[in-house]
Amino acid sequence: MMPGYRGGNHSGGNNRDYQYRVPPSWSPETESHYPFRAYMTDVSLWMVLTDLQPHQQCAAIVARLGGAARDMARMLTPQELMHGGQLVAGGPTVDPVAYLLGSLHARFSTC
Repeated sequence: MMPGYRGGNHSGGNNRDYQYRVPPSWSPETESHYPFRAYMTDVSLWMVLTDLQPHQQCAAIVARLGGAARDMARMLTPQELMHGGQLVAGGPTVDPVAYLLGSLHARFSTC
């Protein structure tokens, strides 16, 4: 159900090896067989499963991104990785994972 769990394989197969400390991987280049929407569902399931703290989840997710998504995530500051930030100027501060996923959604979601 979570493609890309082993060795960065983006096969989109039926890999059901849930690793509670390793989030699913995703790259915009895999959009045709592993859509961003499916990735968001899978990473949400992983967030429920893992025992990592939000800042650790954020770092783990960044480490499993590829391509332009990884480049974008690497631009997050250490402050944003630890504490999150505002997705909209003047809006509420959100936790690091919500900040990262919201930023990815704004850039890569087709919905």
